[in-house]
Amino acid sequence: MSETPSDSKSVRRKVFVSYAHTSEPHIEWILAFVADLQANGIEVVVDQYDLKEGQDANTFMEKVVTDKTIDRVLIVSDENYAAKADGRKGGVGTESQIITQKLYKDIEETRFIPILKERDDQGNACLPVFLGGRIYIDFSNPDAYATRLEELTRVVFDKPKRIKPPLGKPPAYITDDTVVSLKCVRSARTFREVLTSGKGNPPLAFDQFKQAVLEDLEEFQLEFKRGNEEEWPDRVLLAIEQMKPIRDRVVEVLECAFVGVEDEWLSRALVEFLEKIAELTRLDEQTEGPRFPISTDNYRFFALEIFLYVLAVAIKRRRYQIANHLLTVGYSVSERRGGDDVRHENFGVFHDPPDSLEVMANQKLNPGWIRYSGHLMAERATNSAIRLIDLVQADAIALLAAVKQHARWGPTVSINGKRSRQLPLFDELLRTAEPGAVGVILGLSTFDEITEVVLSDQMKHFYNSSTYWRSTWGDGDLVSAEEIARIRDR
Repeated sequence: MSETPSDSKSVRRKVFVSYAHTSEPHIEWILAFVADLQANGIEVVVDQYDLKEGQDANTFMEKVVTDKTIDRVLIVSDENYAAKADGRKGGVGTESQIITQKLYKDIEETRFIPILKERDDQGNACLPVFLGGRIYIDFSNPDAYATRLEELTRVVFDKPKRIKPPLGKPPAYITDDTVVSLKCVRSARTFREVLTSGKGNPPLAFDQFKQAVLEDLEEFQLEFKRGNEEEWPDRVLLAIEQMKPIRDRVVEVLECAFVGVEDEWLSRALVEFLEKIAELTRLDEQTEGPRFPISTDNYRFFALEIFLYVLAVAIKRRRYQIANHLLTVGYSVSERRGGDDVRHENFGVFHDPPDSLEVMANQKLNPGWIRYSGHLMAERATNSAIRLIDLVQADAIALLAAVKQHARWGPTVSINGKRSRQLPLFDELLRTAEPGAVGVILGLSTFDEITEVVLSDQMKHFYNSSTYWRSTWGDGDLVSAEEIARIRDR
């Protein structure tokens, strides 16, 4: 029978316990301490068991303190031990002289572990001078005995409770001049800590995160000058790629928020956040010189993508009322960034794909793309929390909501690539023939009302037109139109 790791000699440890014979109760504590160490698999050498009649006590102590087979020397210090060691009295005095020589010879010596057994009336640790400055394990509080015993056991076995993280690579903003350091990384961590600890102010932490995101996004403002127009789309693409970490921090924060935050303030905070994102897509009122629409194309892409991600996380986390709010609320957005001409618009304000990407795709890449923005969004769907199918589902829901409300929205990410399985919300709709989650999100109370939207002429225009997804999804396949029609006609 093979030997298990716990039985192996490689994990066995041996210690020597040094202490003062202060009193009978103190000796009884030492023996109980030794028994606990032995029970934890630590072989203990101690005078009570290993110093025999007729042996020389000083020789015994000198031998065990310098014995290379002993991994640690545990120095149990109470007020009596500290006094004897400092006064070089008795066996403790002799022993402390030996230990002192070892410590002075090797300042990094870690074999000697002070075990604090007692504090004085002022709460000061009762330790001899030669141990001054050494890190000790505090056994002076009986209530913390079990915790300190585990701490000591881990030290003896070199198995610390907290392991130093491995050294990683320098962040990209150090090694790559094209990468921007992001403020939202730290504020995202702060928001998570506020939620998980139950301490702090979640609305304030979210507001600080929102502000950090907006400040980070400001770093990606694009300015163009006549003369190198052919390079403009490439600059837009680079900015979009550099903004991807911001998107992932937003998803990370939303994943936490949708699990641990109430609807009311979160819905309001999300709307305010999305309004600020939408305003970035407008030309800056303060910009001097010529203003080109392409200057905000990176923000137009980001606004569309982030809206779909916010909607996708809400749906995935079953926050259907919040999803409904995002699709029905009015968004207050200025006509010009920084301007006073505020307009109230529906969620279609986020669906303004950048024309420069479509032109560039037709000229440089594959002219067969139905919508390059959707293709790029699908390629970028690498976030582990929100998969491509989650984005496709959010896009499909947004399309149905747009048809119901006569809002501006065209299929985007949902027209790129064939799906491998039914979208979860529509699978539930078909199985139950009840409005369920789709009904809550769209604000429809019956299956017939959903059917009316899915089979509307406007929807048929989308899924029967080669302009959109017929070539990749099939007639109405995305929203299960044929199956819904069959259920209706039963």
